[in-house]
Amino acid sequence: RTAMTQWWRALLALAALASAAAAALAPRHFVLNDDVAAALAAGRPVVALESTIVAHGMPYPQNLETAVAVEDVVRGAGAVPATIAVLHGVVHIGLTHDQLEDIARKGHLVRKASRRDIAAAVADEADAATTVSATALLARMAGIKVFVTGGIGGVHRGVETTMDISADLTELGRTDICVVSAGVKSILDIGKTLEFLETQGVTVVGYRTDKFPSFFVPTSNFTVPLRLDTPEQCAKLIQANDDLALKSGVLIAVPVPQEEAADGLIVEQAVQEALSELRTEGVSGRDITPFMLKRVSELTSGNSLKSNIALVKNNARVGSQIAVALSALRKQQAGVLRVVVVGGAVVDVTSRSDVPMDAKTKSVPGTVFVQTGGVGRNVAEGLARLQLNPLLVSAVGDDLFGDFVMSQVATLNVTTAGLLRVRGHRTAVFNAIVDGATGEQVAAVADMPVITAITPDYVRRFEDAIAASEMVVLDGNPQTETIAAVCEMAHKHNVPVWYEPTSCAKAGKIVEAGAIAKGHVTYLSPNRYEALSLLDALQVPVPPAPSSLENDAVTIEYHKVLARLLLEHVPQAMGVLVKVGRLGSVVAVRGSETAHVPPPRPASVVNVIGAGDSMVAGCIWHLLTHGRTSTCALCDATTTGTRAARLSLESPQPVSPLLSPAALEA
Repeated sequence: RTAMTQWWRALLALAALASAAAAALAPRHFVLNDDVAAALAAGRPVVALESTIVAHGMPYPQNLETAVAVEDVVRGAGAVPATIAVLHGVVHIGLTHDQLEDIARKGHLVRKASRRDIAAAVADEADAATTVSATALLARMAGIKVFVTGGIGGVHRGVETTMDISADLTELGRTDICVVSAGVKSILDIGKTLEFLETQGVTVVGYRTDKFPSFFVPTSNFTVPLRLDTPEQCAKLIQANDDLALKSGVLIAVPVPQEEAADGLIVEQAVQEALSELRTEGVSGRDITPFMLKRVSELTSGNSLKSNIALVKNNARVGSQIAVALSALRKQQAGVLRVVVVGGAVVDVTSRSDVPMDAKTKSVPGTVFVQTGGVGRNVAEGLARLQLNPLLVSAVGDDLFGDFVMSQVATLNVTTAGLLRVRGHRTAVFNAIVDGATGEQVAAVADMPVITAITPDYVRRFEDAIAASEMVVLDGNPQTETIAAVCEMAHKHNVPVWYEPTSCAKAGKIVEAGAIAKGHVTYLSPNRYEALSLLDALQVPVPPAPSSLENDAVTIEYHKVLARLLLEHVPQAMGVLVKVGRLGSVVAVRGSETAHVPPPRPASVVNVIGAGDSMVAGCIWHLLTHGRTSTCALCDATTTGTRAARLSLESPQPVSPLLSPAALEA
């Protein structure tokens, strides 16, 4: 309880920092969307989005379609979108779909509000779409640190006579927020804009580029003062900016993907023609940017609009990854857990023969290892080595093995507040016999009655921890009622659940618990046999296995069928990973082809126990640190998890001591 109190206090302190500004907002003028408020309170990543791009930046219905798609990109990366607008004189931080659609349909009938216009819109009880400057200000007031837009305003061409400089630039000079954009709009004077940003003290970063991007095209003639290549590097910069209380912003300039870029020469010709028309028609002030974007789109036959939509989505992907990394960094610094693991904590007694074994073998020479294990504990160790601060909820006996498990887990920086000592019970033991010639497990005995002490009432003590976490991992060891209780809590707090079935006999518990039927399971990672057991529990007819399963290609295709069947019958699941032994894994995700991920290639196989658990830890680390925006994020995560499995296979221990973020990034 003491340990739980310590980390929970740390979480509350972090949440207080994240939402202090929001708490100070005048309630009659500000409304925080429920999802946004909950995320800020829990220290989860939130990404601010402007509404001017919806009302003034694109025609209907592309504006609505783009706004919805961008919010989906943010959610897919593991962050919460917060589109900001003034509605009927009230600032809304986070919009519903109906509110987005209303702004999109009204278009130019909705006011365009910069910083100077916010108070007037509130006083007039009007609707207003927020520009970059207004969105940055309001987002920061709400406690949001990352804001994604298409391109910021800047110094207009001909500034020598017009003095037209966007308020976006001065806002960045006095508001400590990170703005992720595709540079400045190419209709502006990029060189003078960069000079002005320097004067304002704004940190300008090129994301994976040395040249400052120019909106529709990925490059320009101007070199960025700083280049960063990962979301984690960007997060550290933002945090350092905060720690130093510089009170100025960070601009992260992300090039539009090359395949989506417009032709730079054609765009520049269109810009020059639009500028000429602008002077002829006497367009000025806040009307310049909408006029220019509309005319450039028309003059490029819509190609610039396509690039605009693509770059906004790409910025949302990168910005969300940065927000996720920043949230993770802050939680790590505060010592706050990110994953709750509910499952078995076991003593593994592994007997490894010195000679090949067969069915007639009675006794052979070998080596006996005693070490901590269990699926839940192994996954928790892997997550701890990957710096994800897990909480392990499990049970051990009040015997010497229980002392052994408790001490070992504590040394791994796994939060032990969830480990229950059960009087009069033996600690769970898994006794495996491994063929030394192949590294394969040939027989095992599991003594697990103590796991029944993980009751629904016991796990409910950790609801606050589950609510504050980013992922819940369940193995198949707890009772069916306990599995149901954990899934209910995770679903209640919108926390994804990863289910690791553990064995064929236990795989179906998640079905019996009703968690699959209720849509409470997000990821599953069975092996080939557990996949069949799950399908049997779901009463799904399975096509007969081909007679040629000795053929690797046929075997992989058959398991792709199993993975796809599981995905089709697990509502709300984002992906299914089926482990196929020496052939690697197959991954089924919605909206994409089922993929084969090649197996790990260890230098030598020392031990197979724990490889699957290490893979799960590696997958979760990838999803939580790299986001889930790619078409097959689980495929990418599985590739990363395979590296963790390789380290395990090369180690006598279930989870390799060499496992680390650096090892997986290598």
